[in-house]
Amino acid sequence: MAETANASMALDLADPEELSLLARGVPFPAGILHRWFPAATRRDHRYRFFKRDRSLRRAVPVRPWDSPAVPLDRGDVEEITGRMLPLSGIIWLLEEEAQLLDAAREAGDLDAVTDVFDEDTISGAKRILQRIMLMQGEVVSTGKVTIGTQAAPENRLQLPQVDFGLPADHFFTTNTLFDAGSPDILGQFQDFKRTYVTTTGNEVSPGVAIMSSRVFEVMAEDSALRTLLGTILGTPPSIGEDEVNALLAKRKLPRIIVDDTAVPDHTGVMRRQIPDNRIVFLPEDPTVTGGTAVGATQWGLTEEAKKLQRAEAIDPGNAPGILAVPMESENPVRTGVLVTGIGMPVVTQPDLIMSVKVLADA
Repeated sequence: MAETANASMALDLADPEELSLLARGVPFPAGILHRWFPAATRRDHRYRFFKRDRSLRRAVPVRPWDSPAVPLDRGDVEEITGRMLPLSGIIWLLEEEAQLLDAAREAGDLDAVTDVFDEDTISGAKRILQRIMLMQGEVVSTGKVTIGTQAAPENRLQLPQVDFGLPADHFFTTNTLFDAGSPDILGQFQDFKRTYVTTTGNEVSPGVAIMSSRVFEVMAEDSALRTLLGTILGTPPSIGEDEVNALLAKRKLPRIIVDDTAVPDHTGVMRRQIPDNRIVFLPEDPTVTGGTAVGATQWGLTEEAKKLQRAEAIDPGNAPGILAVPMESENPVRTGVLVTGIGMPVVTQPDLIMSVKVLADA
């Protein structure tokens, strides 16, 4: 049996490949940001992608007749690589569950044996995805991933910050906060779109504006927006998301998505994916026709997966990604399931993300 910390892989208890495929089928427990970061696998522990400067694409110049084609500059292409982050946890069975497992093993009931591990496999996978969700929220809000600080290390870790290089004019505080006097919210949305489109060389327009309920409530109470949506019956005291989106659509501005997704961090404290005083502009949802991803959630090859490959307990094609494997410990005697992965969301198109602070800190 392969050693992992104070426990060993117990390959005779349940098929680790089946458990791993179950874990990988677990959807993100909440939120929508993962749509812009589709999963991708790598066969090592490092993320890797190529970043091309979109703004360097130039028009072809007119050439004289009977002259050769003009060589075109591809623009700067930069290879980005770094270490992904290990995420692992063991969930030990309760004593009564261990008794049920022993009974199922003695009876040769393989389905019952697997059922003992399924619930914990799903729970462990969700917890890994929760940490990935917080990273996804951080990268679209700041363009960076930060693991621990000097004042608050994470699991005793403080790692160098990963900066994916959002354009400088895509991470800023608006000149007039929405909760200040006369903010001209509609005019600001037009300015945000203009900057976004200019940065992308007129190739991509922002498709969605993801914001908190707090930001939307300020917008819904804005007198200028309410006046624009007024009727012969007068200005409505408040307006809803559908009405605002209809107004924005008429001006070809990105639609609003109100998203207050929050999940517990490793200490159990609820943390928002996106700060409640910012708007994040992204291209259209990749699950919609014409939508575009801004990056990927890359999953690597864990040491446990390498050992399972050597033991011929998992197909090499299924080795990268979240892994789940039964575990046993002799001191104390206990049985559980290890759910582990090496992964990280990466931003491959930073010019398609814009993060704007529009409200004062709460």
